[in-house]
Amino acid sequence: MVASAPGLGFAPPIAALAALLGLVAVPWGGLAPGTLVAARLSGVSFQRLGELSAVLSLPVFLICGFSAAAATVGARRALGRAAELALAASCLWIGIVAANGLAGTAVAGVLGSLVGLAGTLALIRVREGGLPRPTRPQLRALAPYGALVALLLLSRGLAAVARAMVASPAGAVLSAASWPAPWLLVASVAATALTGIGDRALRSAARRSAFRLLPVALTTLWFLAAGALMAASGMSAALAHAASRLGVGYVVAVPWLGGLGGFLTGSNTGANAMFAAAQAEAAAQLAYPVDWLLAFHNVSASLLTMASAPRVSLALSLVDREGPEPGLVRRLLITDAAVLALLSFLAAVATAGP
Repeated sequence: MVASAPGLGFAPPIAALAALLGLVAVPWGGLAPGTLVAARLSGVSFQRLGELSAVLSLPVFLICGFSAAAATVGARRALGRAAELALAASCLWIGIVAANGLAGTAVAGVLGSLVGLAGTLALIRVREGGLPRPTRPQLRALAPYGALVALLLLSRGLAAVARAMVASPAGAVLSAASWPAPWLLVASVAATALTGIGDRALRSAARRSAFRLLPVALTTLWFLAAGALMAASGMSAALAHAASRLGVGYVVAVPWLGGLGGFLTGSNTGANAMFAAAQAEAAAQLAYPVDWLLAFHNVSASLLTMASAPRVSLALSLVDREGPEPGLVRRLLITDAAVLALLSFLAAVATAGP
């Protein structure tokens, strides 16, 4: 939600819109739990699903990036900077694709975004002749994120050592320590020292975090339970059998169905828990590659979370804006529809039968 910072000078609705359009790396957000759920329910490799989702994300980066620029500086100026926008989006795309292959899906969002940031800063340096020197408060604010990146890189190093020592007890310990999730907690603890937050502010932040965590955790567990129940009861298979009668028409509809799941649940994890098993069943019955179909679903479900009611409400609250903003949601949906239309075309081409 960086776009909501008062110093940027945007009106609150525009700041919220730009922030929401920036949610383009959701498949890898929070160490990619939604992508992991889709992989487990469909039988597709977590690594494979992350890699294919990264390949398919270029239209998301390009179209959402242009829409955000048009919202903040106007469509005419955005068109004049189209080549620069495409270069920045391509840097992010290359970074996430490369990070998926080299470091793994769980950390691809964090590491790939650094490549996108580096490319954008290089572009600014070339165009403006230099970069502003960061202030001490800015560096202090970035310190926790820097610590997280360093710890995640450490976890990847531990994973490599663990694979080399797989048969030894030390290898088992290192393998457990290489999981990225615990390092989030370590980074959170380190952030208290890096930012110099006081005890009272720390306790307040911990209470607010716990208060926000509970409904999110309960909702996610509910979606997971519902998805498991659908699969165990045969409902997913029945839905897949009905969908398979549509043939190629269903393949074209997959991004829209995934997007609908993301829009309704507001969560990539929730959308995948509800529909990933059915999508995999449908792909198998249609004799289309399951991994590709799930990647289209995963990217589309992630995309539409930016237009979901919880995300929009949160964005507006962070810019101190109360009440509905129908124009904001409409702009988001138009942008997302353009992406889904392109993904539908790509899905029909990528999964076309002989």
